[in-house]
Amino acid sequence: MAGEHRPELVICVIGALGTDTDCVCGAIAKALARVKYSSEIIDLGAVLSEVTGLGTPAGEGAEYSHGNK
Repeated sequence: MAGEHRPELVICVIGALGTDTDCVCGAIAKALARVKYSSEIIDLGAVLSEVTGLGTPAGEGAEYSHGNK
């Protein structure tokens, strides 16, 4: 299958703070691997925290910001 062009898939998993999404992400990665897709987990919160000038809308210390530790 080397060099075979396949459609790109984007799958988003969103959960409430404290939700263990690792199990779901792992299951999705295994299912994709069975059909010869590779996967990459991107923590959007971590990526956005590195963007200069992008602040937390509700200000520092907002309840939802505590999950990104």
